[in-house]
Amino acid sequence: MLKIRKNLPRKTRLTIFFAIALTIFAIAISVPNLLKQDTIEIAIASPITHPEGKTRYSVGDRGMVDSVQLYLDKINAEGGIQGKKLVLQVYDDESDPDVAVEVAEKIARSSAVAVIGHSSSRNSLAAGKIYQEYGIPAITGSATTDRVTDSQWYFRTIFNNTEQGNFIANYIKYLTTAQKIYLISSEGAYSTTLKNAIEKVFDSSEKIEVIGERKIDTDREDRNITEPIIQDLLRLKEIGQDPDIIIMTLTGFQAKKIIPALKLRDLDYPIIGGDSLSGISLTSGFLDTPQEREKPGFFTNGIRTITPVIFDIADDRGQQFKNEFYQRYGYDPGWYAVLYHDAAAAVVQAIKNGLENNKELSSELFLGKDIKRDRELLRQELSEIDSPDKAVRGITQKFYFDDKGNASAPILMGSFFHQKFISDFVQLFPIENSKFILNLPEKLQSGKIIQIGDRYFHKTNIVYTGIEIDEIDDIDEKQSSYLVDFYLWFHYKGDSEPNDIIFMNYDVERLDSGEVLTLNEPIEIIETKDFNHVTYHMKADFYDKFDFASYPFDRQTLSIRFQHKNLIRNEIIYAIDVVGMYDTRKEKILKHFEENQVMETSKDWQVKNVTFYQSTDIDESAFVQEYSREEDRKRAYSQFNVEVEIARNILSFSLKNLLPLWFFVLVAYSLIFLPFEDISVEAIGGVLLAIVFYHLSLLDALPDGVGYIVALDYAFYLLYFLIGLQLLLVILGHSKRFQATGIHSDRLVLVGRVAFPTIWLVGCLIWYLIYV
Repeated sequence: MLKIRKNLPRKTRLTIFFAIALTIFAIAISVPNLLKQDTIEIAIASPITHPEGKTRYSVGDRGMVDSVQLYLDKINAEGGIQGKKLVLQVYDDESDPDVAVEVAEKIARSSAVAVIGHSSSRNSLAAGKIYQEYGIPAITGSATTDRVTDSQWYFRTIFNNTEQGNFIANYIKYLTTAQKIYLISSEGAYSTTLKNAIEKVFDSSEKIEVIGERKIDTDREDRNITEPIIQDLLRLKEIGQDPDIIIMTLTGFQAKKIIPALKLRDLDYPIIGGDSLSGISLTSGFLDTPQEREKPGFFTNGIRTITPVIFDIADDRGQQFKNEFYQRYGYDPGWYAVLYHDAAAAVVQAIKNGLENNKELSSELFLGKDIKRDRELLRQELSEIDSPDKAVRGITQKFYFDDKGNASAPILMGSFFHQKFISDFVQLFPIENSKFILNLPEKLQSGKIIQIGDRYFHKTNIVYTGIEIDEIDDIDEKQSSYLVDFYLWFHYKGDSEPNDIIFMNYDVERLDSGEVLTLNEPIEIIETKDFNHVTYHMKADFYDKFDFASYPFDRQTLSIRFQHKNLIRNEIIYAIDVVGMYDTRKEKILKHFEENQVMETSKDWQVKNVTFYQSTDIDESAFVQEYSREEDRKRAYSQFNVEVEIARNILSFSLKNLLPLWFFVLVAYSLIFLPFEDISVEAIGGVLLAIVFYHLSLLDALPDGVGYIVALDYAFYLLYFLIGLQLLLVILGHSKRFQATGIHSDRLVLVGRVAFPTIWLVGCLIWYLIYV
């Protein structure tokens, strides 16, 4: 210990004391900084508060922030990017362009290497000037006005207004019988550019006529903006010129003011809108009305809107994201959440690419040490995500940017039904390699393929599909099979024959008959002018390859998978019937399984999760004749999947199987407490032989083909080791050489008595922590 000599002058002692104190203080400050993890700052600009009532978040805007945070938290949990932690700084632009400019200037002065946002086109356009001036890369997942990405610093993961305007107009032109259109627009870049794109297509069509148009001014609070529209429609009705469709190029907030007025005046015409109407917040504005309480969907049923994401036709990745999002935040994500997750994924990928391509500077890049350099490098890396081989894996798609910074996001048509947003019965999916399609003129003539501008689209039938499992029984671990009693139904339009299906995991191996599972006679058939509905009751054995590596802590998947026998994904997609089925969120469906005692006869297992999703199954053994290039000719089918994840009931298994194991442990351990001279190799060997036979009997429950070590094996290996240790001590203690040393055998016994339980308990704890 350092001591200050008392005979030193008082001034000297004080000097030494202060020097030591300053040293300790300097160390206290520097050590945390040395240990502090490097951070990469990313900004997000979102409407947290809105001028219209200053309400806290809209559902869509809330999902925008929450999804980005969810994604960055995952990256950080995996160690960040080369050890660098990602930090999200949230800025509130209040849905006001002036505030957006102020926010952009704050971000410019910050250490953020990129900004995600803004939500609206007008805010993105206003803030984009600042981002370009200061050189900050920005990426939006929702601003669709074409001019947003005129700047080389702005990117987006969504389509632009010209694309969606063309889509709306051509959807009406080719997929409806509408001829008379009434158009409602408003001031602002979003509405104007969307309206112009629609009108351009209609101007060149002899079939479709805009019979009325009204531009509203929502900034004028002193007037009723809905009354002129109502008067127009009443006048058209009076002269027999009812519109076939009303098109709204409005924001969701504007549409909420007009839709109720039309419905309450019995002006219930079909409505089609842009992506801003497809947010889940549209229905939330009407939930507390008496009309909605009496008839869910009274105000929104049948409203069709453009959207980049519909979860009922999303694959397993989309369903997993939806469940994870709900588990964390307690509400369902909308498409905002998906595309802003994708925006964050693009930023992260660009950062990773920048670090990989500049290894000599990787220790200091993107940390704010040279913010101008970091931002320029990140913009460059974003712009180089420009081809399919460099594409970013998003939630529902892989995407990359064109030379204008736009990603080729899918354009889907959805509709509201009973307060849910679902896929329309027909979708148009883009054809990436249209020049390789054979017989293109004939397919255009038949309507199987539709041309919109210079792009071609497949006309695809959507079949709402539901499964309700009544019982799961006869789980056979040796055969990896199980019996499922379930109801299956299809809700569809037209003559797509969705019931001509093949079950992909029907248990023909167990039955050994080679038969194919076919649907029974339907128990219900409903046919209307708008849709067809057919229901079947099935009971059959299915097969999944079980994985026993974690046995007895294993989890297995019981699934039902089917696809159409002949029609490929371009022709038919089996979507999740989110309206007809019970709530498919994890906690709701588990409760449903419990209440209906689905696993009542399988007490040894517990249901942990149930997932419904559609996926794409590639058949590489067959080819689609319409393609002339081999790599484009693989048959891709829409496959409907139900996966029930089950876990072994450890308590039940332990009482039946592990309790005897503990009995053998006690027997083996008790031998050490016998007089040493009475402990024989034969006695220990007898216990060992009994344990070996018991071990083999437990493994006999597993399939014969399991050639790998399972978790249970390690418990027995540990016991074999301890019995071997006992044998070693007994042999050593009985040897003449050991007895000649004069060491008393009690010491060996003491070693055994301490080592045996210590090794066993520590080993069991490690075993449990690894596998449970």
